[in-house]
Amino acid sequence: MLKKLLIFICFVTAISILGLFVYKKYAPVFSKEFISSYQEKIDAKKDLIKVNNIKAGDIITNPFVIEGEARGNWYFEASFPIELKDADENVLLLEPIQAKAEWMTTDFVPFSQEFYFEKEPTTSTGFLILKKDNPSGLPEHDDKIEIPIKFK
Repeated sequence: MLKKLLIFICFVTAISILGLFVYKKYAPVFSKEFISSYQEKIDAKKDLIKVNNIKAGDIITNPFVIEGEARGNWYFEASFPIELKDADENVLLLEPIQAKAEWMTTDFVPFSQEFYFEKEPTTSTGFLILKKDNPSGLPEHDDKIEIPIKFK
């Protein structure tokens, strides 16, 4: 009887772990409130950087294009880094995006570039992160926007 109970407990535990894995990988984890709170954070930085074609909760596929504009001081040497991560924090892409005009200004400078992520996401959701280039390395000059996205 004890042996059957232990087998049953192991079976239920294994099914529960498998269920959590499947749920984490395939369930949409972004609630409307979550998306709204991130969109508010993104909108709060619209005087520094704007992404025109991707907003919080959007689905991106491979390849994808990022279009927008950022103040000249967001760039260094006419670029700034972007990063794409899945919800498990796996880095799928880490590359610079290039300015499309003169970046030595405090005005907005457009950017537009196509990207291809070579690693496949392990989850159905993730984040597109646009980081202010900070050649000084000083944390007080760091800045970024994080856009929660879904993978198709």
